[in-house]
Amino acid sequence: MNVRAWAEASQVAFLELLYDRFDIVAASGPLWMGPACATVILEPGPSDVARILTLERALRGCAYSDDPLRLYQTAAGVAVELPLPREMRRSISVSQLPLCQGLRVSIGGDGRGRAYVLDLESRPHALIAGASGCGKSEALRTIVTGLARQNEPGEIEMVLVDLEGSTWGEFTLLAHLREPVITRRQDATRMLEGLLGELATRDADSVPLVVVIDEVRMLTRDGAMLGLLVDLAERCRKRRVTLVLATQTPKADVLPTDLTGNLGNLLAGKVNKATTSEVIIGRRGAELLPREPMGDFIDAGGVRLQAALVTAADVQRLPMSRQATHRPTSDRGEPAEPEVRPTQASEPRALESWMRDWIVLHSDVTEEEIRLPGIVRTRQALGVGEKAARRFLEQVYEELAASPASPLSPPSPPEETGDSRVIQFVRPA
Repeated sequence: MNVRAWAEASQVAFLELLYDRFDIVAASGPLWMGPACATVILEPGPSDVARILTLERALRGCAYSDDPLRLYQTAAGVAVELPLPREMRRSISVSQLPLCQGLRVSIGGDGRGRAYVLDLESRPHALIAGASGCGKSEALRTIVTGLARQNEPGEIEMVLVDLEGSTWGEFTLLAHLREPVITRRQDATRMLEGLLGELATRDADSVPLVVVIDEVRMLTRDGAMLGLLVDLAERCRKRRVTLVLATQTPKADVLPTDLTGNLGNLLAGKVNKATTSEVIIGRRGAELLPREPMGDFIDAGGVRLQAALVTAADVQRLPMSRQATHRPTSDRGEPAEPEVRPTQASEPRALESWMRDWIVLHSDVTEEEIRLPGIVRTRQALGVGEKAARRFLEQVYEELAASPASPLSPPSPPEETGDSRVIQFVRPA
């Protein structure tokens, strides 16, 4: 059974369940296909809308896949999200997403098959929170990649912070960086204090600056640093400075309401409790997200999205500096080797092109046979060790081996829907 047939059969079964078990008659509106779930719009009688919503807990056990369904009210009636069986889910590559402008950036696909756009332009600042392994760091990489894809280095500046030293290894050469990737606490303190002092001289004509901090709790354990972040979030909204924060501990001592109240975009990944979801986005729902695969989020408006994936090849296509200006270190002073350290931006593209040509000529080779012939060439072209070269070739192989079909139709051209979060994908006839 293909995905569409599964969704249509599940839609009919759900309507029959409402009638047989709860004596509710509801007309079925549109059926949309997203990368992680199908969304059905029900049009029940006015008196049945609230009743259906109260039945959500009872209906969860009647889901038609591995994960529980979710219901929420819309202007047209009741939206029912039917999670796709995991074997039917299809990942999204960041290269499949439409480009936006400025600080509005596509980061994935929603439950209706549209691109989900994070609007950092009109709603400055963002928080991504959830349990460990829910995909927060990957979502940050998607945001940074998207901003760098659509803005020239002189049109936007970025500062990347990760005290664990595991998120930004491939981005150390990114031409949009204002300063080297920050992996030490003292450097993060210096940067934020300097930024606070800089606000007095920034205005509407300043080049936008986006500060991305992975696992912000490692900074906010220091009360002074927490106060500094709160001050920045309050004061830099109109000064072209945007904070993008991620944490797996959305507690009051890490993210007080003084801070979250100034964050215009809130995304919750998988959490263990409904109350935790409420802390992050002000509503329940994130506790229903699947633990595997990672990358599913819900925003404060109740919209579910699947974040796009970023490969090493995606990063290599971004504007890069000619040479590395920084070798990241951990707080212990140990070097944190990046995944790939190219010497020139053109070399990864040439290598990837060579790999594609080689695979086309040897379409019957195995994964191992693809990796081995390219090890020497990869090490020479990228200036990396054997382990990093193998990782790069594995990612190229996985990208090429995946189905070229996109779970989201490309825009032709993008059509505004009136909702600033989304750009409608126009599906081919």
